[in-house]
Amino acid sequence: MTLPFIIPVQPLRLGLCVIYFALALVALPGCETHPGSGQGNPTGARQAEAFEVMGQTAHPPPPGAELMPAIIGPPPDPSVQDLIYRIGPYDDLKVEVFGVPELSTEAQVNLQGLIALPLLGPVNVNGLTPGEAEEEIKRQLASRYLRDPRVIVYVKNSASLNVTLSGAVGGQGLQPIRGRKTLTDILAQAGGVTPLGKKNQVVLYRREGAAGMTGEGPIHAYVIDYQQILDGRMRDPLVVGNDHIYVPSSGLAIFFSPLVNILQTWALPAARGGY
Repeated sequence: MTLPFIIPVQPLRLGLCVIYFALALVALPGCETHPGSGQGNPTGARQAEAFEVMGQTAHPPPPGAELMPAIIGPPPDPSVQDLIYRIGPYDDLKVEVFGVPELSTEAQVNLQGLIALPLLGPVNVNGLTPGEAEEEIKRQLASRYLRDPRVIVYVKNSASLNVTLSGAVGGQGLQPIRGRKTLTDILAQAGGVTPLGKKNQVVLYRREGAAGMTGEGPIHAYVIDYQQILDGRMRDPLVVGNDHIYVPSSGLAIFFSPLVNILQTWALPAARGGY
């Protein structure tokens, strides 16, 4: 009788083979072709495909999973127009009227964009730059009370010039932006990436319109190799108000599929908040 041919395998190697085979089966759904994929697209090589947190990839995403565009690499730097600060609700302002200290005040802009000023009452400053707010207050004072008033408006605390940090970072939550801040500046300001953080897969969420204007339109996810920035091999992008930066931990390896240009946010709880 002919015995079957048997290849002797050490127990450890056999276990590794089983693990590799299981991982290969888990990765197979990611090879599925989706509409809008990077195939035939010259920029497809720089588009991040759908990625999932390892350890949960064996389970299908729940109904209604959120999807959004994902791009490999840093976002484009905002335009000068985007960096111009505009006053919004809950900003704390200081208004000084030279020579008339009783008209100077500090107040918070309410939800409707109004600030209460002595004599003038509520003044709408919503969406104005500090310089434009000065001109509006001067106009109202000159038309009713003073001749040629001199006014200066300071933004003491901004409700919108903040970046949200989550994941494996030293300090989670809101981080204020003071002047021009890059991704490195904000992460350092928050205490840096923790030893368990995956520096090569930092995700920056930003709301962008069709014309590239920030703060409007759909949310885009930029997957950034932060280690390359630290090594001087990648541009350090500027951050803008309301950006959301997520640093996954090393125990949550992110898996990239080569055929899909969307990001499955069901596996990233950080992507659900802040917007």
